[in-house]
Amino acid sequence: MLGYAIANLSLKAPGQVPGDLTSDAMDAVADLADQFSMGELRVNHRQNLVFVDVLQKDLHALWRALNELELATPNIGLVSDIIACPGLDYCALANTRSIPIAQEIGLHFSQTDKLQEVGNLTINISGCMNACGHHHVGNIGILGVDKRGKEFFQLTLGGSSDENASLGDRVGPGLPQAEVPAAIERIVDLYIDLRKADEQFLDTYHRVGIEPLQGRCLRSGWPGQEIRVMALIKDRKLIDDRFVYVADGEKIPENVPVIVSLTQWQDQLDALISRGKPVGVLLKSDQHPEAIVNSLEHLDVIALEFPTFRDGRAYSYARLIRERYGFSGELRAIGDVLLEQLHYMERVGFNAFDFESDDPERAFKIASDDFSVWYQPSGDDRPNAVQLRQKKDRSD
Repeated sequence: MLGYAIANLSLKAPGQVPGDLTSDAMDAVADLADQFSMGELRVNHRQNLVFVDVLQKDLHALWRALNELELATPNIGLVSDIIACPGLDYCALANTRSIPIAQEIGLHFSQTDKLQEVGNLTINISGCMNACGHHHVGNIGILGVDKRGKEFFQLTLGGSSDENASLGDRVGPGLPQAEVPAAIERIVDLYIDLRKADEQFLDTYHRVGIEPLQGRCLRSGWPGQEIRVMALIKDRKLIDDRFVYVADGEKIPENVPVIVSLTQWQDQLDALISRGKPVGVLLKSDQHPEAIVNSLEHLDVIALEFPTFRDGRAYSYARLIRERYGFSGELRAIGDVLLEQLHYMERVGFNAFDFESDDPERAFKIASDDFSVWYQPSGDDRPNAVQLRQKKDRSD
């Protein structure tokens, strides 16, 4: 009896659009399917093609034919065999582009020796939460998010779509597009350093946890370049933001400062306090600070979200938190934080700001020093115009 085998055809050549094939190449592949696979060719979920019924004695001949067509890329199941949705280049639903990141990662890991050293590792990229790229079940997942009109990418680790299916754990804040390939390389290099014998990525991840890989991921730049983490303006100075935002349903990392949702804070209060690490809570614009008033002494940070610059509820919440509830820790503005509003946010009690700028420290100084005299009293204890006039009258 003659033996048959399946033959996988990778559509992930270095620098090419993942899953794409020209019409001429498709015609040639169809001819090969007629010749070697009883006319049957299938598309699999990893955006590759499968010859399903190939005589084992014909495998080498099929490979030679594919090699002549430059379609014999040897990376099935390896780090450059990336699933990527069409992204913003072709999809009206997408927040970000997916294809350029996949191409850059694929090119960087195009050397066969490096691919074999890394071994089986899946990277999946989605340009929005519709998750057409299956990012949530990639060993390394990349999700594109829109942040005030700019493309950012959240990374997840530990996902799997095999018989031991699992959803990936979110690493932390989104990274700018330019920093994503470098972050992936640092994660892969650390995995190689940490693994035991022939341990695969998921085995190493489950053994060591997210923290070592998380710390490596949040640093930006290629190896050898300057290392930094996400920046934040606090008390009018640019600092490194060491807090990691944890979404509902995600595992809370053990050894890093975290900012959790109100639901997580209420449901896991004792566990979060007992961690012994700084902790903060994120209040959305429809969540009143009364919900945390009895646990303020355990909080290092309160982050108030501006879902849009037109939503001013966080201004009122900030004054309540500072003036009525007496909170003296970090009060952070996040979301749609505009430069021209920083001055007013500072006046009601915010002392930390997460916003986009090429030079955030300088931009903050310019925006917050727009006015030197105010008519209205506020929560920052700076005297208003009436108080200054009264003081001047007394001195005269």
